[in-house]
Amino acid sequence: MDNQTLNRPSQSNSRSPSPTPSVKSINSTITKTDLTCVICTEYYVGPLSLNCGHTYCYTCIVKWCQSCQENNQILNCPLCHNKIESLEKLPNINIVIQNMIKNIILPKLKPQDRDEYQRKYNYFKEIQCVIQTSILADKEERKYQDQFNHNHNQHPHSHTH
Repeated sequence: MDNQTLNRPSQSNSRSPSPTPSVKSINSTITKTDLTCVICTEYYVGPLSLNCGHTYCYTCIVKWCQSCQENNQILNCPLCHNKIESLEKLPNINIVIQNMIKNIILPKLKPQDRDEYQRKYNYFKEIQCVIQTSILADKEERKYQDQFNHNHNQHPHSHTH
C-alpha cells in the first residue's frame, strides 16, 4: 500500500469509532484470578511474564528456578513447561499488571491487606536487588575467569624439573 491509501479516510465506514471504554467498565471485567499468581495464590507482587505468556510473582518464579537448579532439573514454566533460559535472563517486571494491582486492586483492599501487600512488595524489591547484584557478581567472576584463562593459555608457564 502507498501512503495515500493509508492516509485516505475509509469510504465504507463513515461512523466514528466507538469510544474507549471507561476505567470502570474495564475494571468490571478483571477477576482476582486474572491478577493472581498460581504458585502463591495471591495477587502478583512484581509480576513477571515469561516468554510463554504465563505470569508469576518475581519471588515465586525465582524460588521455582532455584529449586529446579538445586534438583538439577531444566528451568521451565510451572504451567506449560516451556524452557526458561536462565535466572539471568528473566524478563522485566510487567508494569501494566503491577499498575493494575496498584491502582485498581489495592485501593479496594482492607487496610491490613494493603499493609500485607506492601510488606510483600518491599520483600520483592529486596530480593530483586540481591538477585541482580548476584547476577552482576557472577558475570564479573566469569569475565575475570575468562581473562585469566586467556592470559594463562597465551603465556603458559614452563615447568622444568
